[in-house]
Order: sequence, then C-alpha cells, then structure tokens
Amino acid sequence: MISWDDDIDALPEREELLLALLGAIVASSMTPLAERDLIAEACNLLTLAWADFEPGELRRLVGADNPLPGVTVTSAGLLATTSPPTDIGTVFARAARAEAIATLLSDLDVP
Repeated sequence: MISWDDDIDALPEREELLLALLGAIVASSMTPLAERDLIAEACNLLTLAWADFEPGELRRLVGADNPLPGVTVTSAGLLATTSPPTDIGTVFARAARAEAIATLLSDLDVP
C-alpha cells in the first residue's frame, strides 16, 4: 500500500498514481469530501495537467476494494484524511503534491 507522502517518483503504475492522487486530494482538504467532490477535483487537476483519463476510471477506483491511502470513510459516508492538516502551509504542500502527481500521470501518457 502506498501513502500520500511516499516519494512520487517511486510510484510506477498508473493505478497506483491515481490512488495516490485521490489520497493526496483528500489529505489536502480541511473538511471531509463527498465522493463526487473528490472525483471533480481529481478531474480538474488531471485536465489542467493535460492527462489522458476517464472520469469513470476515477469512480471505479474510489468505489473499488482498493483503499485510498490515508483515507477513512466517516459515518456520514464522506471521505476524510486520517491525518488532517493542522495549518494552511500543510494544505498547500499537500495540494502541491496532488498537482505533481497529476503532472506525473500526464507524463505517463506520452509515448
């Protein structure tokens, strides 16, 4: 299992990178996210990075048996990080990590 703070250059597989991206997005959020909000944010980051992806691919990963790294499901069914950010600097660092993962995914698409 990978964690949102693992070295992103050491994550070779597309599915692992997508899981890391989803986990990093949840980790950067100060509040729990609904699945649709997580998917929307991931789509936004991947689109900005010019990555080749399908939203259904993201929905499949969120709904699958693959646990998202560092993420737990609240009693309300929302996705929350197991290590919430304590300050805005942590939020920015984690958001930057999510952007870097999206960029890595776009680089994988290049033949």
